[in-house]
Amino acid sequence: MIIGSSRNSNNSKLFVKSNVSVCVDPVEEPSCKMATYMESSDVNEMAGKLLGLAADFQIRHSGLLQLSSLIVACRHRMASLRASLFFLLHASCLLSLILLFSIFLFLPIIFTHGQILMTSMLHLPVLFFGTLFTPFHPKNTVIRIAMKNTNMIAKQENVKIVTTFFIQFLPTAVYITALYFLLLVRNANMMCSFADVVCNFNTEARSFNSTMDYLTLSTDSVRHIIGFQFTTCLCVLSSAFLYSLSSIWTDVPFLSPIWLISVFFCIFTQVAYSYLSGVNLHEVVQLLPIMTLVVWIMVILLVNELFKIRRIRQFAREQRRTKFDFDTKLGMNSPY
Repeated sequence: MIIGSSRNSNNSKLFVKSNVSVCVDPVEEPSCKMATYMESSDVNEMAGKLLGLAADFQIRHSGLLQLSSLIVACRHRMASLRASLFFLLHASCLLSLILLFSIFLFLPIIFTHGQILMTSMLHLPVLFFGTLFTPFHPKNTVIRIAMKNTNMIAKQENVKIVTTFFIQFLPTAVYITALYFLLLVRNANMMCSFADVVCNFNTEARSFNSTMDYLTLSTDSVRHIIGFQFTTCLCVLSSAFLYSLSSIWTDVPFLSPIWLISVFFCIFTQVAYSYLSGVNLHEVVQLLPIMTLVVWIMVILLVNELFKIRRIRQFAREQRRTKFDFDTKLGMNSPY
């Protein structure tokens, strides 16, 4: 970041090279001079605006005191953007992985075409913006200082990305696939082996199973149940990316209005899609999927909080190490 005067023409080259450049108007002329500034003030203002075109934004000299607050707010927004992009990446990989699991296990395609389009083109972008515009509290929000810009992604960052997916998202893929398989087997018309599972399911919307004494569901109804479960799990998983460095009891996700609206929108559109497809969720949803969904939501929240505790400890360790960098006085004798 470069901060310089808007009246110095030599600063224009530096403004173009920096990532963030701020040009500041210099202190005005003393007021004890004769008030003949009509033309000169206009010329100076025009010159400052022209030279400030190379900078990202221009502030007056009296606004320098607000620059520190502006930097903190920018860091918060960049951290929110980074977390939202990570969620979008992990959620997209989760959707693809669930589809691959159903293919490799020779199951019917787990999601309908409409479900895949709605999730990838509607739910994921809405949750992305819901996690992006998080409320900012300067006194309470912990800001992670950004590292220097490099052309390569650090190996440590790659490890963090892979670890986050395996710990927070991969179990959900296994859960959705296993529940889909159990619901298909439970609603089969006849006893069948694993190799015959694909071709022995109902094609009707609902039918009575005389051997089991309950109503069996069609494969399409099971898909809509799984789609509702998957959308709910995505909403719960997105809560971990709102405040990545604070616990859920410190910063409650439900107090973020934009994220809450995005969650309600995703749930509403998922239910509306099922009803428009001719599947009444209040009739086809059984006790087993409801119980497993409640239990799995608790598991996701627990894993998210444990992972946050580990991340907060790593952040505190990194903050201690930054105090002993080589460009500080304490860095000369630093054990790091």
